[in-house]
Amino acid sequence: MKKIVYIDCDGTLKNDKGEISQRTKKAINQFTQAGNYIVLCTGQPRYFAEKISKEIECESFFISSNGAEIYNNMDGNIIKIVSIDNIDFMKIYEYAEKNDIRIVAVSAGKEFVTKEIRNQNQYMIPNKLQDLETFLNNNKIKQIMLISNNNEKINKAKTELINEIDSITILNQSTNEKEPWVAFGNSKVSKGEAIKELTKYLGETINNTIAIGNGYNDISMFEVAGRSVAMENAEDDIKNKVDIITASNNDDGVAIFLENILKEN
Repeated sequence: MKKIVYIDCDGTLKNDKGEISQRTKKAINQFTQAGNYIVLCTGQPRYFAEKISKEIECESFFISSNGAEIYNNMDGNIIKIVSIDNIDFMKIYEYAEKNDIRIVAVSAGKEFVTKEIRNQNQYMIPNKLQDLETFLNNNKIKQIMLISNNNEKINKAKTELINEIDSITILNQSTNEKEPWVAFGNSKVSKGEAIKELTKYLGETINNTIAIGNGYNDISMFEVAGRSVAMENAEDDIKNKVDIITASNNDDGVAIFLENILKEN
């Protein structure tokens, strides 16, 4: 019976230098050669997962934007997108504009931003109302990040927008002192919900799934997977929620766990 391992990327698959070790790549290859699935499960956009997939030479399925999209990287088809309602997007957009907060809005294959473009996958959001309506009709927005160098602004935005809009949820957040951010999505979205959807799509049972992660946005994965694994570098309250703790992301924790699974079988 095939196993499906859902793996977070930052702080889990990648070490603190943003690298994936050769030992981890080898373990992933051996695991998939044995007939199992490795599914990248990230809060980042799809293009981020595609880049990692090429690096580890593992074409499979992706869960991106904290569960808002499930993608088949082998045939290029989107299995499911859960987008933010256009009305909710406009409320968040207007709030951000009023409070001078930068937006990064993630669609199926691109990021749309306000204030400045920072990489080749980003495009400016139109600022005219008529153009905005056309933009929203042509793009399903999966996730909206609000970014500022003012932590107080981000904390206030979290509270006020969640209280105002019932149909959105906080998917992830960072208290980075230099540039804190918060990511909003449809209230139906989480990594855990996406795991349930993809496992069913693949015709497997949830008992045959394993989730590996290190962050608070991985908790929903831990709650639904057959087996849950936290990295040693995770916070203690996250490690308290899992079945197994593996070595840290700097000590090949993912590779060690996969190697042990292969030995069991």
